[in-house]
Amino acid sequence: MKLPALPIGALAALALALPAAAQTAEPAPSPAALEHARHVIQSMHAEKLYDQMIAAIETSVISATTKNLPTEKQTYAQTFGRAYLEEIRAVMPKLTDEMAVIYATDFTEQQLNDIDQFYGSPTGQAVLAKTPRIGQQLIPFLMAQIPDALTHAFEKTCEKTTCTAEQRAAMAKAVDAMKARAASVQPG
Repeated sequence: MKLPALPIGALAALALALPAAAQTAEPAPSPAALEHARHVIQSMHAEKLYDQMIAAIETSVISATTKNLPTEKQTYAQTFGRAYLEEIRAVMPKLTDEMAVIYATDFTEQQLNDIDQFYGSPTGQAVLAKTPRIGQQLIPFLMAQIPDALTHAFEKTCEKTTCTAEQRAAMAKAVDAMKARAASVQPG
């Protein structure tokens, strides 16, 4: 098991699952609704928020999960993590386009107008300004959940399949290492 890639792998799985879950069989939105949705997303500074979230992941998660590794593994894991995040950054414009289609399909014109007004208001702008910091403050909490989630997932897997003593020992060692790494993640 390559532990440094585990949080990145989890993010990859999440990134793959979210777009698949978001796909709908709805008819295509009207051009006007799509343009309104794009304006809402622009008002939300979505691309800036994506970039800030990716930067926070790069700074906090990659550094924390790799700092106790041997140098050669640390370099590999950090390089892989950064390359992966570059690939994710490259997908963000497509994600924004997909988000516009979903917004234009799922929200009425009035709802889009209300959302646009909210994000144009001082309170909406405060929400946008504080969201990246809030997300970064949640990273230690999320990292602290990984060991228990891994343990439970492994236990469920072993209930449905046959796990060897070696696999169980490797998982226990991995969970202990993740606990140590999670404890070292500090909010930025």
